[in-house]
Amino acid sequence: MAATAHSAYSSTKQSIRARLDGYKNYLRALEEEGARKDLEHGVVVEALKKAKAENKVLKTENEKLKTQTEGLNEYYNTSRKR
Repeated sequence: MAATAHSAYSSTKQSIRARLDGYKNYLRALEEEGARKDLEHGVVVEALKKAKAENKVLKTENEKLKTQTEGLNEYYNTSRKR
């Protein structure tokens, strides 16, 4: 009887260890996935920062061109009236 109890205990212990190992592997995979997503997030944030800076430069350049165009249009319109 003791051998049967010990055998059942060992079998249960092995089963519990296998489940625990499975949970550990699952947690490790989740941690790796989280680290990968954090890295991707960082890359996306940097790309957005660069795009925002480029957008700001282009808006500034656009405003300068718009001012020049308005000035040229005004000059052209006033010179035609003479």
